[in-house]
Amino acid sequence: MSRATCALEPIAICSARSNFPFRATTTADACSAGACAGGPAPDCDDANVCTVDTCDTVLGCTHTNATDGTSCSDKNACTLQDVCLNGECVGGNGPSSDPGCVLDTGGADDAVGQKDLTQFCQNVGDTCAGTILTWQWDDTGWTGSNTGDACALYDTDADGFANYALCVTVAKTPAVQLNGSPRLYLCTDGKAFNCTGATLVAGRQSQCVVNTLVPDPLTSSSRSANRCAGTNCLVRDTQAQCCVKPADFAYPAALIDVCSYPSQSPSSDPSECVKTVFCTNDNDCVAHSGEGDCQGRCISIGGVTQCSYTP
Repeated sequence: MSRATCALEPIAICSARSNFPFRATTTADACSAGACAGGPAPDCDDANVCTVDTCDTVLGCTHTNATDGTSCSDKNACTLQDVCLNGECVGGNGPSSDPGCVLDTGGADDAVGQKDLTQFCQNVGDTCAGTILTWQWDDTGWTGSNTGDACALYDTDADGFANYALCVTVAKTPAVQLNGSPRLYLCTDGKAFNCTGATLVAGRQSQCVVNTLVPDPLTSSSRSANRCAGTNCLVRDTQAQCCVKPADFAYPAALIDVCSYPSQSPSSDPSECVKTVFCTNDNDCVAHSGEGDCQGRCISIGGVTQCSYTP
Protein backbone atom coordinates (compact mmCIF):
# COMPACT_ATOMS: atom_id res chain seq x y z
CA MET A 1 0.00 0.00 0.00
CA SER A 2 1.61 3.22 -1.13
CA ARG A 3 -0.48 5.69 0.84
CA ALA A 4 1.43 7.77 3.37
CA THR A 5 -1.56 7.92 5.68
CA CYS A 6 -4.19 5.37 6.64
CA ALA A 7 -7.17 7.63 5.96
CA LEU A 8 -8.35 9.70 3.04
CA GLU A 9 -8.05 12.83 5.16
CA PRO A 10 -7.07 13.94 8.66
CA ILE A 11 -9.84 12.85 10.96
CA ALA A 12 -10.07 15.98 13.07
CA ILE A 13 -13.68 16.25 11.97
CA CYS A 14 -14.21 12.57 12.89
CA SER A 15 -16.12 11.62 9.72
CA ALA A 16 -15.88 7.82 9.67
CA ARG A 17 -14.85 6.04 6.42
CA SER A 18 -15.81 2.37 6.33
CA ASN A 19 -13.26 1.52 3.61
CA PHE A 20 -10.25 2.24 5.79
CA PRO A 21 -9.55 0.41 9.04
CA PHE A 22 -9.02 3.25 11.50
CA ARG A 23 -10.48 4.34 14.80
CA ALA A 24 -12.52 7.53 14.65
CA THR A 25 -11.23 8.48 18.08
CA THR A 26 -7.81 9.42 16.67
CA THR A 27 -6.64 11.99 14.16
CA ALA A 28 -3.76 12.21 11.66
CA ASP A 29 -3.44 8.40 11.51
CA ALA A 30 -0.29 7.28 9.66
CA CYS A 31 1.35 4.04 8.54
CA SER A 32 4.19 2.86 10.72
CA ALA A 33 6.06 -0.44 10.20
CA GLY A 34 3.22 -1.72 8.04
CA ALA A 35 0.52 -0.91 10.55
CA CYS A 36 -1.91 1.96 10.94
CA ALA A 37 -0.96 3.99 14.01
CA GLY A 38 -3.53 6.32 15.56
CA GLY A 39 -2.63 9.95 16.11
CA PRO A 40 -3.88 12.27 18.85
CA ALA A 41 -7.52 12.28 19.91
CA PRO A 42 -9.77 14.84 18.20
CA ASP A 43 -11.08 17.89 20.02
CA CYS A 44 -14.84 17.35 20.21
CA ASP A 45 -15.68 20.50 22.17
CA ASP A 46 -18.25 22.45 20.14
CA ALA A 47 -18.24 25.35 22.66
CA ASN A 48 -21.94 24.80 23.33
CA VAL A 49 -22.84 24.27 27.00
CA CYS A 50 -26.19 22.84 25.91
CA THR A 51 -24.67 19.78 24.24
CA VAL A 52 -22.83 16.78 25.65
CA ASP A 53 -19.69 16.16 23.56
CA THR A 54 -18.28 12.65 23.19
CA CYS A 55 -16.04 10.80 20.73
CA ASP A 56 -17.36 7.46 19.52
CA THR A 57 -14.94 4.84 18.16
CA VAL A 58 -17.03 4.56 14.97
CA LEU A 59 -18.96 7.79 14.59
CA GLY A 60 -16.26 10.10 15.91
CA CYS A 61 -17.39 13.34 17.56
CA THR A 62 -21.02 13.32 18.63
CA HIS A 63 -22.97 16.18 20.16
CA THR A 64 -26.17 15.22 21.95
CA ASN A 65 -28.51 17.76 23.47
CA ALA A 66 -28.14 18.39 27.18
CA THR A 67 -31.23 17.76 29.29
CA ASP A 68 -33.84 20.46 28.72
CA GLY A 69 -33.86 22.80 31.71
CA THR A 70 -30.11 22.63 32.31
CA SER A 71 -28.87 26.02 33.51
CA CYS A 72 -26.83 28.08 31.05
CA SER A 73 -26.01 31.68 30.16
CA ASP A 74 -27.16 33.38 26.97
CA LYS A 75 -24.82 36.32 27.73
CA ASN A 76 -27.80 38.66 27.93
CA ALA A 77 -28.08 40.53 31.25
CA CYS A 78 -31.75 41.30 30.61
CA THR A 79 -32.84 37.66 30.71
CA LEU A 80 -33.24 35.59 33.85
CA GLN A 81 -33.13 31.85 34.53
CA ASP A 82 -31.55 30.92 31.16
CA VAL A 83 -31.94 27.20 30.39
CA CYS A 84 -31.03 24.73 27.65
CA LEU A 85 -33.81 23.79 25.24
CA ASN A 86 -33.27 21.45 22.29
CA GLY A 87 -29.52 21.98 22.47
CA GLU A 88 -29.65 25.78 22.61
CA CYS A 89 -29.42 28.25 25.49
CA VAL A 90 -32.74 30.07 25.71
CA GLY A 91 -33.01 33.27 27.73
CA GLY A 92 -35.83 33.52 30.23
CA ASN A 93 -38.49 36.11 29.52
CA GLY A 94 -37.92 37.80 32.84
CA PRO A 95 -39.16 36.66 36.25
CA SER A 96 -41.92 34.08 36.59
CA SER A 97 -43.95 32.69 39.45
CA ASP A 98 -44.16 29.26 37.86
CA PRO A 99 -42.55 26.36 39.77
CA GLY A 100 -38.86 27.00 40.19
CA CYS A 101 -36.75 29.87 41.47
CA VAL A 102 -36.75 33.58 40.68
CA LEU A 103 -33.65 35.65 41.41
CA ASP A 104 -33.94 39.22 42.66
CA THR A 105 -34.58 41.24 39.50
CA GLY A 106 -32.69 44.24 40.86
CA GLY A 107 -29.65 42.14 41.69
CA ALA A 108 -27.68 42.08 44.92
CA ASP A 109 -27.47 45.05 47.28
CA ASP A 110 -30.48 46.86 45.81
CA ALA A 111 -32.18 47.46 49.17
CA VAL A 112 -30.90 48.94 52.43
CA GLY A 113 -31.73 48.46 56.10
CA GLN A 114 -31.40 44.67 56.09
CA LYS A 115 -34.43 44.36 53.81
CA ASP A 116 -32.57 43.01 50.78
CA LEU A 117 -34.01 39.79 49.30
CA THR A 118 -32.12 37.51 46.90
CA GLN A 119 -34.67 35.01 45.53
CA PHE A 120 -37.84 33.03 46.05
CA CYS A 121 -38.62 29.47 44.96
CA GLN A 122 -41.88 27.57 44.51
CA ASN A 123 -41.99 23.78 44.41
CA VAL A 124 -44.06 20.80 45.48
CA GLY A 125 -42.87 17.83 47.51
CA ASP A 126 -43.93 14.88 49.62
CA THR A 127 -43.25 16.79 52.83
CA CYS A 128 -45.93 19.41 52.19
CA ALA A 129 -49.57 18.96 51.21
CA GLY A 130 -49.48 22.25 49.34
CA THR A 131 -46.79 24.49 47.87
CA ILE A 132 -43.27 24.71 49.27
CA LEU A 133 -42.34 28.40 49.11
CA THR A 134 -38.92 29.67 50.15
CA TRP A 135 -37.38 33.10 50.07
CA GLN A 136 -34.04 34.47 51.24
CA TRP A 137 -32.73 37.58 52.93
CA ASP A 138 -29.22 38.72 51.98
CA ASP A 139 -28.36 39.04 55.68
CA THR A 140 -27.53 36.31 58.19
CA GLY A 141 -28.00 38.26 61.43
CA TRP A 142 -29.93 41.15 62.96
CA THR A 143 -28.77 43.15 66.01
CA GLY A 144 -30.71 44.88 68.76
CA SER A 145 -34.40 45.32 68.01
CA ASN A 146 -33.91 45.09 64.23
CA THR A 147 -35.98 42.49 62.38
CA GLY A 148 -36.22 41.06 58.90
CA ASP A 149 -39.80 41.17 57.64
CA ALA A 150 -41.06 39.74 54.34
CA CYS A 151 -44.39 38.57 52.99
CA ALA A 152 -45.65 36.43 50.13
CA LEU A 153 -48.55 38.25 48.48
CA TYR A 154 -51.37 36.21 46.93
CA ASP A 155 -54.12 37.11 44.48
CA THR A 156 -57.28 34.97 44.65
CA ASP A 157 -59.58 36.86 42.25
CA ALA A 158 -57.22 37.38 39.28
CA ASP A 159 -57.22 41.19 39.39
CA GLY A 160 -53.51 41.52 40.22
CA PHE A 161 -54.13 42.88 43.73
CA ALA A 162 -53.28 41.17 47.00
CA ASN A 163 -56.02 39.27 48.83
CA TYR A 164 -53.73 37.50 51.30
CA ALA A 165 -50.24 37.95 52.73
CA LEU A 166 -48.20 35.24 54.44
CA CYS A 167 -45.50 36.97 56.50
CA VAL A 168 -42.34 35.81 58.30
CA THR A 169 -40.29 37.83 60.81
CA VAL A 170 -36.70 36.97 61.76
CA ALA A 171 -34.30 38.51 64.27
CA LYS A 172 -31.05 37.94 66.22
CA THR A 173 -27.70 36.43 65.21
CA PRO A 174 -27.85 33.73 63.99
CA ALA A 175 -31.33 34.49 62.69
CA VAL A 176 -34.38 32.83 64.25
CA GLN A 177 -38.09 33.12 63.58
CA LEU A 178 -39.89 35.27 66.14
CA ASN A 179 -42.83 34.02 68.17
CA GLY A 180 -46.13 34.46 66.38
CA SER A 181 -44.51 34.09 62.96
CA PRO A 182 -45.64 33.24 60.38
CA ARG A 183 -48.74 35.42 60.23
CA LEU A 184 -51.50 35.21 57.64
CA TYR A 185 -53.36 38.39 56.75
CA LEU A 186 -56.55 39.01 54.78
CA CYS A 187 -56.19 42.07 52.52
CA THR A 188 -58.86 44.37 51.08
CA ASP A 189 -57.74 43.83 47.46
CA GLY A 190 -56.55 47.41 47.03
CA LYS A 191 -52.92 47.14 45.89
CA ALA A 192 -50.58 44.62 44.32
CA PHE A 193 -47.63 44.98 46.71
CA ASN A 194 -49.36 46.09 49.91
CA CYS A 195 -51.80 44.11 52.01
CA THR A 196 -54.25 46.99 52.35
CA GLY A 197 -56.50 46.82 55.42
CA ALA A 198 -54.47 43.86 56.74
CA THR A 199 -56.53 41.73 59.12
CA LEU A 200 -54.86 38.87 60.98
CA VAL A 201 -56.39 35.49 60.12
CA ALA A 202 -56.73 33.05 62.99
CA GLY A 203 -56.29 29.31 62.58
CA ARG A 204 -53.89 29.42 59.62
CA GLN A 205 -52.65 26.03 58.44
CA SER A 206 -49.54 27.18 56.56
CA GLN A 207 -46.31 26.68 58.49
CA CYS A 208 -42.84 28.21 58.08
CA VAL A 209 -39.37 27.47 59.43
CA VAL A 210 -36.20 29.56 59.20
CA ASN A 211 -32.92 28.10 57.93
CA THR A 212 -29.63 29.90 58.56
CA LEU A 213 -26.47 30.20 56.48
CA VAL A 214 -27.93 28.78 53.29
CA PRO A 215 -25.96 29.47 50.07
CA ASP A 216 -26.43 32.93 48.55
CA PRO A 217 -27.65 32.50 44.93
CA LEU A 218 -26.15 35.81 43.80
CA THR A 219 -22.49 35.55 42.89
CA SER A 220 -19.81 38.10 43.72
CA SER A 221 -19.84 39.28 40.09
CA SER A 222 -23.42 40.47 40.52
CA ARG A 223 -22.77 42.51 43.66
CA SER A 224 -22.61 46.28 43.42
CA ALA A 225 -21.70 47.19 47.01
CA ASN A 226 -21.03 44.00 49.06
CA ARG A 227 -23.56 45.34 51.57
CA CYS A 228 -24.98 42.87 54.09
CA ALA A 229 -24.82 41.99 57.79
CA GLY A 230 -24.04 38.85 59.74
CA THR A 231 -21.65 35.90 59.53
CA ASN A 232 -20.43 35.10 55.98
CA CYS A 233 -23.27 37.18 54.55
CA LEU A 234 -21.53 37.68 51.19
CA VAL A 235 -21.93 33.98 50.46
CA ARG A 236 -24.70 32.95 52.86
CA ASP A 237 -28.33 33.97 53.42
CA THR A 238 -31.22 33.50 55.85
CA GLN A 239 -34.07 31.48 54.36
CA ALA A 240 -37.77 31.26 55.17
CA GLN A 241 -39.22 27.89 54.13
CA CYS A 242 -43.01 27.67 54.16
CA CYS A 243 -45.53 24.93 53.49
CA VAL A 244 -48.37 26.98 52.03
CA LYS A 245 -51.71 25.19 52.47
CA PRO A 246 -54.52 25.85 49.94
CA ALA A 247 -57.08 25.68 52.75
CA ASP A 248 -55.83 29.06 54.01
CA PHE A 249 -57.29 30.78 50.93
CA ALA A 250 -60.94 31.10 49.95
CA TYR A 251 -60.10 30.55 46.27
CA PRO A 252 -57.11 29.26 44.28
CA ALA A 253 -54.24 31.63 45.01
CA ALA A 254 -51.61 32.95 42.60
CA LEU A 255 -48.35 34.30 44.02
CA ILE A 256 -47.86 37.96 43.04
CA ASP A 257 -44.43 38.50 44.58
CA VAL A 258 -42.40 38.24 47.78
CA CYS A 259 -41.65 41.64 49.31
CA SER A 260 -39.83 42.96 52.38
CA TYR A 261 -41.23 45.69 54.60
CA PRO A 262 -39.78 48.31 56.97
CA SER A 263 -42.04 47.09 59.78
CA GLN A 264 -43.98 44.01 60.80
CA SER A 265 -47.00 45.19 58.85
CA PRO A 266 -47.55 44.27 55.19
CA SER A 267 -49.81 47.31 54.75
CA SER A 268 -46.67 49.49 54.65
CA ASP A 269 -44.99 50.34 51.35
CA PRO A 270 -42.52 47.55 50.58
CA SER A 271 -38.77 48.10 50.83
CA GLU A 272 -38.26 45.85 47.82
CA CYS A 273 -39.75 42.87 46.03
CA VAL A 274 -38.00 39.94 44.39
CA LYS A 275 -39.72 40.17 40.99
CA THR A 276 -40.70 43.82 40.93
CA VAL A 277 -38.30 46.77 41.00
CA PHE A 278 -39.85 50.11 41.99
CA CYS A 279 -38.47 53.27 40.44
CA THR A 280 -38.76 57.00 39.87
CA ASN A 281 -36.79 57.15 36.61
CA ASP A 282 -34.82 54.93 34.24
CA ASN A 283 -31.64 55.38 36.31
CA ASP A 284 -33.28 53.21 39.00
CA CYS A 285 -33.66 50.36 36.54
CA VAL A 286 -30.13 49.07 36.08
CA ALA A 287 -30.26 45.39 37.00
CA HIS A 288 -27.00 43.67 37.90
CA SER A 289 -26.34 40.04 37.00
CA GLY A 290 -23.44 37.73 36.31
CA GLU A 291 -23.87 38.59 32.62
CA GLY A 292 -23.44 42.33 33.11
CA ASP A 293 -25.86 45.22 33.57
CA CYS A 294 -29.28 45.50 31.98
CA GLN A 295 -30.81 48.97 31.51
CA GLY A 296 -34.57 48.80 32.02
CA ARG A 297 -37.32 51.40 31.62
CA CYS A 298 -39.32 53.02 34.41
CA ILE A 299 -42.99 52.78 33.48
CA SER A 300 -46.38 52.67 35.19
CA ILE A 301 -48.01 49.24 35.30
CA GLY A 302 -51.38 49.00 37.01
CA GLY A 303 -50.82 52.35 38.70
CA VAL A 304 -47.45 51.28 40.14
CA THR A 305 -44.25 52.86 38.82
CA GLN A 306 -41.91 49.93 38.26
CA CYS A 307 -39.04 48.80 36.06
CA SER A 308 -39.64 46.91 32.85
CA TYR A 309 -36.84 44.78 31.41
CA THR A 310 -36.95 43.72 27.76
CA PRO A 311 -34.82 40.68 26.81
